Amino acid sequence: MNATRKAPGAAKATENATAAMKAGKETLETAVKVGVEAASKNYEQAVAATKEQVEAAVKAGADMFKGYEDVAAFGKDNLDAFMSTGTLLAEGLRDLNKAWFDLAQDSLERNAAATKAVFECKSVNEFADMQNDLMKENLDTIVAEGRKISDMSMKLAEDVSAPLNSRVAAAMDKVAKPLAA
Repeated sequence: MNATRKAPGAAKATENATAAMKAGKETLETAVKVGVEAASKNYEQAVAATKEQVEAAVKAGADMFKGYEDVAAFGKDNLDAFMSTGTLLAEGLRDLNKAWFDLAQDSLERNAAATKAVFECKSVNEFADMQNDLMKENLDTIVAEGRKISDMSMKLAEDVSAPLNSRVAAAMDKVAKPLAA
């Protein structure tokens, strides 16, 4: 007997098996190809999303740092304005105190001279005239010196409030700028 002889259905079975293996291989290759493509697409999307998130985080960090710099600079400017105000106030009060001191010293000198003049009067009429002149001179001095000290006080108030007013204006600009946008 011939052992190489095949059964009549064996060739068909081999052919079917080969076709099935080929179809399975193609299906597997297609599935792998689709899986690789899907994975690659998902990877690219994940990389793109991550890149966007990193860029957003970097931008937010830069904006936050800029915001911090703005806040720190604004605070420093406010502190500078308060320091300037304190300096102007101290200088202005020094000038006002000097004006008051000069007024008091001048008043003492005029009163000493007036007292001497009163004691040198030889008559009641001379005393009355002297008294009238002294009253008029003192009233004129009070009005003039009062105006001078009032003007100095007003100038001091304006000078002292100027740095603070500029900081209030700057703060209002910062608040109004986002509202206008």
